[in-house]
Amino acid sequence: MQKYILLISAVTALCWLSYTYGKTKAKTEIIEKQVEIVRYETKEVCKIMSRPNLDDDNIVKLFRAGRL
Repeated sequence: MQKYILLISAVTALCWLSYTYGKTKAKTEIIEKQVEIVRYETKEVCKIMSRPNLDDDNIVKLFRAGRL
C-alpha cells in the first residue's frame, strides 16, 4: 500500500514539475518575441524619421499603407 502511495505521489510531483517548467519556458519565448518586435519597430521608426521633410500627413499615409 505504501508503495502505491509513494508511486502516485512521485508521478504527481513529476507532472507538476513538468507543467511548471513548460509554463516558464513559454513565458520566456513570449518575452523574447516581444523584444524582437520592439527592436524591429525601433529600427523602422529610425528609418522613417531619417527621411527629409516628413510631416504628420506623410506618416499617416505610410501607416495606412502598412509600411509602419
